[in-house]
Amino acid sequence: MPSAMDASPAWFRGLASSPALDPLLANVEAGGASSCRGASGSSTTFLAAAIAARTGRPVVLVVAHLDEAEEAAAELGDLAEAGLCPRPSFLPALEAAATDGAAATDLLGERLAVARRLHAGDAPPITVAALPALMQCMPAADRIPGLLLDVRAGSRCPPRDLAAWLAAGGYVRTEAIENPGEFAVRGGVMDVFPPGGALPVRLDFFGDEVERIFEVDLATQASDRKVDAVQLVAASIDPAVLETAVPVGTLLDPRTVVVVAEVAEVMEQGRGYWERVADATGIVSPQEVLKAVGARCHATVDVNGFSAANASTRVVPVPVENLPAFEDEVAAAFSDLGAMASTHACWLCCDSDGELARARELLAEHVPDAAVRAVRGHVHRGFLWSPAGAAPIAVVPQREVLHRFGTRRRVQRVGGASTRDAFLQFGPGDYVVHRDHGIARFHG
Repeated sequence: MPSAMDASPAWFRGLASSPALDPLLANVEAGGASSCRGASGSSTTFLAAAIAARTGRPVVLVVAHLDEAEEAAAELGDLAEAGLCPRPSFLPALEAAATDGAAATDLLGERLAVARRLHAGDAPPITVAALPALMQCMPAADRIPGLLLDVRAGSRCPPRDLAAWLAAGGYVRTEAIENPGEFAVRGGVMDVFPPGGALPVRLDFFGDEVERIFEVDLATQASDRKVDAVQLVAASIDPAVLETAVPVGTLLDPRTVVVVAEVAEVMEQGRGYWERVADATGIVSPQEVLKAVGARCHATVDVNGFSAANASTRVVPVPVENLPAFEDEVAAAFSDLGAMASTHACWLCCDSDGELARARELLAEHVPDAAVRAVRGHVHRGFLWSPAGAAPIAVVPQREVLHRFGTRRRVQRVGGASTRDAFLQFGPGDYVVHRDHGIARFHG
């Protein structure tokens, strides 16, 4: 039969509603520590999403590595786009000390945004973090307004008050912005260049109201793309902020379920980070983190494929199996995929619309009669879901079929004018690298 081209990763509904999860969910609702045996690929990420969907409780997914946390947040973000789970919050770890100007503003801003919600008792439905992110303490509630400010078009924000906030946050007032950490005021217009990777912005005021917000092209100092809102982060942080910082674990909602992916690896990476820290001010040990979340949160679940269970008496299995390896040659790999579809409900997961279109071509060319459903949705590593008494599911990233592995990296955005100018250098017939399709020929 022809492959079905679905618009969303509906396979998740089958996993989340599976009776195979009932013993695990019973342990979760009972509270306390429990363990889950069975993990492969990205299965634990989607298991955490299923726990959030089935219990209605806030979930914190703890992983060992920073890139794992980014991948998991991207996977859950695609599920949220499809309406299959709540939108996740990503709690990054600062890659430098919080008082170091090299600490990326976007990372600090994301941490402060999560901290603000936790202090307000508004726990995100799903939060993803590597253990070092939980080891780094959060500013106290009364410090956050001086570190993070949201400005929206149409909101009241007196220019004098904003200038005072920027100056107190370490910004330098100049005639025209050129470098991160500067701001400039000309009449009813204020330009702000945040530190780190954030783009400079221009705020047009009408009295005390922010009328419009634009990105700024530094080369021409002209207004560029219009935006609805901007999040401003302090350019520097007073070291005294760290003296009153509080552990993240103490801020979590008491209803929270903490899911730890491969507890031995998480603890090993946490110990490594703890040993590398030159100044432990504002940092708590990995043991303290797990002790704090265990004492405060409703339940903790460690999910292991390789590690020994943390809770020896409350261990339940989940029917997760490894995805078989595919042949190196494309035709043979898709033949393997077709064979898998004869025994499993097979979902081919594509990162982009370009990948989805390419999947359509490859399926039609190599296995036109296979019941493979191609979907738009990011899955970093595939797995098999094989519950007893129900049809098994194969969740297969196209990158694994084609052996094109890589890590999603955060990229600094490029201003609209700069991006448009780049296209002026191309001529019809030139070869270019397309974001979704790879190498292509420019037609104009």
